[in-house]
Amino acid sequence: MLFDSILVTTDFSRASSVAFDLALYQAKAVHGNITLLTVLCSEDFSTQILPEEEFMRQKREELQDLASCSFHKYSPECVILRSRTTAQDAILQYLEEEPINLIVLASHGHTANKELPMGGTAQSILHCAPYPVLLIPSFTETGYRIQKRP
Repeated sequence: MLFDSILVTTDFSRASSVAFDLALYQAKAVHGNITLLTVLCSEDFSTQILPEEEFMRQKREELQDLASCSFHKYSPECVILRSRTTAQDAILQYLEEEPINLIVLASHGHTANKELPMGGTAQSILHCAPYPVLLIPSFTETGYRIQKRP
C-alpha cells in the first residue's frame, strides 16, 4: 500500500508536534500530500473574548504559520474543524469523508498525562480509524521528544 495522502493532527502543543517530521518524511518519500488538521471544540469558543470570526481568522493564521515553520516548503493543506462534541469525533467524521490513507498522530496533546501510554484522542483514533495509524511517542524519560530544528 502506498501512503501518499497523510493526515497529521495538532492541538498547537509541543507534544503534538512530534508527528510532523515523520509525516513530512513519508510524504517526501512517495511525493504524497499532507493535511494538517486541528479541531476547535465548543469550549474553545466559549472562553474567547474575541468575536468568532476574528478568533477563527487568528486560528487559521496560527495553523498556516505552524505549517510553514514545521513543513518548510512542502505546504500541507491546512484544515480547521469545529466540533460541538470532541476532537476525536470530528477527526473520525473527517476521515469518513476524505481520501486519507495514513494518519500520523502524536501519542499526547496539550492535556498530556505522561503516566498514560497515550492521550484520549490518540486512543480513540487508534481504535476507530478506518485507515492505518502511525502513533509517535510524545515523551521520553527526560521529557518531550522534540527534534531540534537547524
